[in-house]
Amino acid sequence: MNWDTYQRVSTRHMLYKQAISSSRYQPDIEISDEVFYSGIERYLAANLYRDKLPTHPRRTLDQSYYFSLDDTSKRDADQTISKWTGHELPPDGRDSAAPDSLMIMVDQLWCWVLNDRVVVSCFPSGTSESCALDFTGLYSRMTKSWNECDSIWSLYSTLVKEATTHIFQQENKKFLDLVETYRWVVSKKAANQINHFNDFHDTHSSSRFDAEALDDRQELRSVLDVADILDELKMIQSLIYEQREVIKSFAIALTKFQPSQGSPDQDVNNVLRAERITASHDSKVYIFQVINQDNSRLGDTIKLIAQRISEPMRTMIVATDEILDSIYNQIEAVRKDAEYTHQQLLNLLDLKQKTAALAEARATTQQGRAIMLFTIVTIIFLPLSFFTSYFGQNVSDITGDDDNPTSLELWRYGAPISVAIILLALAIAGAIAWPHRFLWLRFGMRA
Repeated sequence: MNWDTYQRVSTRHMLYKQAISSSRYQPDIEISDEVFYSGIERYLAANLYRDKLPTHPRRTLDQSYYFSLDDTSKRDADQTISKWTGHELPPDGRDSAAPDSLMIMVDQLWCWVLNDRVVVSCFPSGTSESCALDFTGLYSRMTKSWNECDSIWSLYSTLVKEATTHIFQQENKKFLDLVETYRWVVSKKAANQINHFNDFHDTHSSSRFDAEALDDRQELRSVLDVADILDELKMIQSLIYEQREVIKSFAIALTKFQPSQGSPDQDVNNVLRAERITASHDSKVYIFQVINQDNSRLGDTIKLIAQRISEPMRTMIVATDEILDSIYNQIEAVRKDAEYTHQQLLNLLDLKQKTAALAEARATTQQGRAIMLFTIVTIIFLPLSFFTSYFGQNVSDITGDDDNPTSLELWRYGAPISVAIILLALAIAGAIAWPHRFLWLRFGMRA
């Protein structure tokens, strides 16, 4: 793992995207020199345009884990580290990455041992990649260590150790401590979660259930932020586990090239026998296939395998795995805190939804009571209204005027019209209330 800035990552992503879609090299594209770590990267960009050569560009944390996604730019801009680093940082973090925000990168290390004196390796490094002078890159750390190596395999072991742990070294923690940053962000989210609960308690105590009190957008945003943190912690743990698996396969290789003196324990032989090793001795290229184990057993397995390795590689392999195991456990502790905060926020959202449903039910009850009151008043005055209307008609039975129609004539015309209108209204109301029961009408009409 390594650091980079969001501006350079996004600009480099645009450059590669243009290279893939373009048919020829365009040297007039304005790309700042700060985007490139050296002339090598500019050379790779030019070859992408010209020859479409396959490359292995630097990957963000999301790109390394969700490698099947065509575009992770939106996820990259939402990385937790990016939202909580950079200049002019708001108290509650950013909604998305700023140009100078840091990002977690996952670099590839390629290494070939040609003979007992020559090893070829390539990897992104240099202090310029972290945009700070107080961060020591992988190459700088290697230049301080390679004079202490007495063999090619000691140098290889040092390279593996520095590549997997240099970002967690104490001197680089002064630049940015990855684990502590996540722990600090999770604690901020936990404090916000407590504030949300206190606000809800105050609202519930005062029986104030208006739209503002039941607004859950802030809580939902916090849930999404903590879910992103959990996802990133899972990706980091997965990466550390893969690194430890590589260390295990490397330890198995060293049992062949740098075996220890003396007879190993029977447990060591059983572990080595359980590992499936595929080797091509003709080409001198060894491919090691390892069996997945849980994190707790993996450390014990590496220690047992290391007993078959001579010093100082044995100590270096065990120390590297112990550092990664410690980082894994620290991240696991942060992940558990984040899971607890995430669950509490979900509980708060559930409480708010239930409270909103209860407030709506109470409002519906009050409306029902008002409607009942109007219904009672209507029932009381309905007979009076009927008799008033009936006796107010100009019929000869009431007025005594023979020119007016009789009551029989009134009912002869009024009753059928009233019945037809009532039946039509009931049919329309029934079709709206129970549409599935009136499907036969449509099918009958079609038939």
